[in-house]
Amino acid sequence: MHEYVLVAEDDEDVALLITQMLKNEGWSFKWACDGKEALELIAQQHPQLIITDIMMPEVDGIELIKAVRTDEETNHIPIIVVSARTENNDRLAGLDAGAEVYLGKPFIPDELLIIVRKLIEQRELLKKKYSRQIEEADKEDYNETIKGIGKSEQEFIEQINGYIRDNIMDCNLNASMLAAHMIMSITTLNRRINNITGTNTTNYIRQRKLARAKYLLKNSNMTMGEIQAVCGFESPSYFSRTFKAEFGITPTEYRKKP
Repeated sequence: MHEYVLVAEDDEDVALLITQMLKNEGWSFKWACDGKEALELIAQQHPQLIITDIMMPEVDGIELIKAVRTDEETNHIPIIVVSARTENNDRLAGLDAGAEVYLGKPFIPDELLIIVRKLIEQRELLKKKYSRQIEEADKEDYNETIKGIGKSEQEFIEQINGYIRDNIMDCNLNASMLAAHMIMSITTLNRRINNITGTNTTNYIRQRKLARAKYLLKNSNMTMGEIQAVCGFESPSYFSRTFKAEFGITPTEYRKKP
């Protein structure tokens, strides 16, 4: 599992409690002992959710939240505060900075688990909400992909596309994951995909994401944020840059075209 929950907590006992809870639920996690280390981990790989304390050395929780919210690459990440500072002004400061939820210590473990579960499930709910449009987008993309190729190549591409469809909302979906699923080396996978499509695995994955996005922009009422999420782009800015690099026009401009 490449996605993870980031826990920013300077109290080792509390951090151990939270991370053990996450582990028991089958979620991957990383622990940062303060906000500074948390930001360093975020820069390396974006988490799918952040749980943070407020009172921490170096960079406190409010500063961490503000840093995440003011960065276009990370401002979509849900944030839960778990803090001993429970006065109304502390709660308001945390929520105003951009946290979705503010829990006081001592917290109820089951309550935290429910909140984490619900925030993580939001992407799947989004996918289900627009399942018909997404299926149509992927069907059209597949039909375009298999034009002019032989039956054995079609079967291979269907395997590839099936895995990409199942994991497309994972921002970290990459060639290594696809190669492991196909039980072959990245070199072999690249060669086979290149022979059929003329491009490497990384580009092929990106093209499938963009093909879905392109269809949804013209054939659905989904917002830009929803399309970004169901196509597996980690931020609005990255989605816009990637779309423009491929098609020479931004998603907004493409949607407005007659």
